[in-house]
Amino acid sequence: MKRLLIALAIAGIWRSTTVEAGALDNTAAIFSPAATPIKSDIHRITPEIVKVSWAAEAGKPYIIEHAPTPIGPWRTFSVELGVESSTRRSMVIADTSGFFRILSAAKFPTGASVDWKLQFPALSPQTEHSYTATWVWDNGGTSNVTGGGWNTPLTKTYPKSGVQQVNVVVRDTNSSVVFSSQWAIVVTNNPSNLITNGNLETTGSLPTAWTKDWWGTNGRTFTYPVAGPSGNNDKAAQVSITNYQSGDAKWRFSPVPVNPNSLYVFEDDYKANVPTEIDVEVITTAGTLYPPISYPPASSNWAKVRAEFVTPSNVLSVSVTHLLTTNGTLTIDNASLRQSSTPTPLTEGMVSFDFDDGWRATYLTATNTLGKAGLRGTFYIITSRVDIDRNFVTSDDLQEIQRGGHEIGNHTRSHADLTLLTENEAQQEVAGAKQDLELLGIQTSTFAYPYGASNAGVQNVVQNAGYAGARGTDDGYIDSLTDPMNLPSWDIGGMSFEQVQAIIDGAVDEKKWVILIIHKVDVAGDPESVSSELLQQTVDYVKANNVETLTNAEGLAKMPQIQ
Repeated sequence: MKRLLIALAIAGIWRSTTVEAGALDNTAAIFSPAATPIKSDIHRITPEIVKVSWAAEAGKPYIIEHAPTPIGPWRTFSVELGVESSTRRSMVIADTSGFFRILSAAKFPTGASVDWKLQFPALSPQTEHSYTATWVWDNGGTSNVTGGGWNTPLTKTYPKSGVQQVNVVVRDTNSSVVFSSQWAIVVTNNPSNLITNGNLETTGSLPTAWTKDWWGTNGRTFTYPVAGPSGNNDKAAQVSITNYQSGDAKWRFSPVPVNPNSLYVFEDDYKANVPTEIDVEVITTAGTLYPPISYPPASSNWAKVRAEFVTPSNVLSVSVTHLLTTNGTLTIDNASLRQSSTPTPLTEGMVSFDFDDGWRATYLTATNTLGKAGLRGTFYIITSRVDIDRNFVTSDDLQEIQRGGHEIGNHTRSHADLTLLTENEAQQEVAGAKQDLELLGIQTSTFAYPYGASNAGVQNVVQNAGYAGARGTDDGYIDSLTDPMNLPSWDIGGMSFEQVQAIIDGAVDEKKWVILIIHKVDVAGDPESVSSELLQQTVDYVKANNVETLTNAEGLAKMPQIQ
């Protein structure tokens, strides 16, 4: 009979902070570093297949182990990283013979030295001396500890990443096994900080590799060093603004080379008496962009802020600035920039503004409205309409859209229904439009289906053209189970503000991503048109409620897909 057993201890129970995985003379053992139990929900899909889900934390590793019997031997079946939604992780097991357990693993960076401990704290010293412990490590080496020091911690250094398993067997004086168990840790790569002198400790007249930077009309004062989070011996950098009229002021680190189409995470510690802003200076082959990626609130105590962004395909280097845009004082320290392969799953709702077809009046209104709020949108362009008449965007308009930090996406050459074309014709529409935009110095990473029409063949053409995500027009929200090649959305043409507000509130309540489509603005009698008033109300609403607003490419980067 096929069975599934989750979080089964070998000969005892799992506790929240220590593991009682066995007993010696009826005395529980304590292992360190400890794996902790995970209570799971089991859904049987078929007699042969089950889906297991559990509460999870972002970036936390979970080890799924398998054994032929409840007492082992246990072997790692899979390593999962949380989370795929705001709070949960799941996996499908196709062969449920034997037994499985889920452990929340201890995690260490590569190069760490780990103190492994096996203790029976309730035993008397006289009893402890009569046993021998044999440790067996992943590399096949062993350690034998006997006498009064057999429960002394053993230190092992882990130079490589991966799952590291350890076995221990305890024998009495007659060599009889009285206790045995196995457990694991996860050793992770520790990505180096790309920012030179991110902790601001190396100094000349200024912190090494950092400069003062500002623009506009304002009175700015740069102070270095000042006390950091750890006190007077910890150097930090401060900037203040008075008499603000325009512009900003910030400390800026030297741009660093980065990889294209990649997710990067910026963090720093900060204090500020006013709300602040974090911008990315993205240096590309086509020029430099300055998109904002976060708006940290005022904080009288030291706080940590984290912001993510995806680099465009033509990127050369980036710098990230935490800045002031009003009268106030900002102090920063411990800045880091690292490439990441695992986006932080959603902990709140997200909104994207899509503007389809390249109508010039829509572009002018949209960029003005979004720009004043510090937001960015995604503009899907029909390339055969560029530069043809005053109704549609020009090549110069596209350059301006890109310089504003907005995303430009592919909407085919002629807006043909791709499901009605041959495969070769569809390729010409999709790959041809991509080439048209590239000739203008514009790299695209997402696609929108004309009329929302797609099928498996069309999606294959789009994927083969190099797109990892494409948007349709079916109403709906997006989460980690959504097919990235058929993202749902809402066309808000003809809607009232109350209807749009309800859609946004739904995304916030369910912690999902919603894409709002706009075709035209202020075109009387056109059912696809929205009023500039509705657009302004919607932008004001997401801004006032701190709803994360991002481009489609950035949204896709935040959506980990179940493999």
